[in-house]
Amino acid sequence: MISFSPLRKELKSRNLTPNKLYTDGVITTNVATAINNDIPISFDNLEKICRHLDIPVSKAIVIVED
Repeated sequence: MISFSPLRKELKSRNLTPNKLYTDGVITTNVATAINNDIPISFDNLEKICRHLDIPVSKAIVIVED
């Protein structure tokens, strides 16, 4: 299972939320909801987020056992 906990922590450290990424035009509301609920997103969306925040993928997702 993929978890976005590293991304949520990174956003929190910057006083941001997935919804702020939406209002900034980086992602859609569906993607923001997916991040909040650890629902998989496309690699295109993951790339947009990582480029926008200037972070590696390892600071956005982690794979955890079910």
